[in-house]
Amino acid sequence: MTALRETGMPLSEIKRYVELFKQGDCTIPERKQMMVEHRAKVQEQLSQTLKHLEKVNYKLALYDVMLNTVHFP
Repeated sequence: MTALRETGMPLSEIKRYVELFKQGDCTIPERKQMMVEHRAKVQEQLSQTLKHLEKVNYKLALYDVMLNTVHFP
């Protein structure tokens, strides 16, 4: 379940997922719901990361403008 760990899924949820997997196909709906909920969390994190990136890029653009207008000795 390394793939789930790489997605940032908490260990407690991974353990739950593994237990469900071991129980067989009757748990497919529950496992799917876990993935739906985890996807929503990952999407929110991605959205926040993109907002942070926008702020960093804005700041860098300001520095570019300042460097092009200020003359250094």
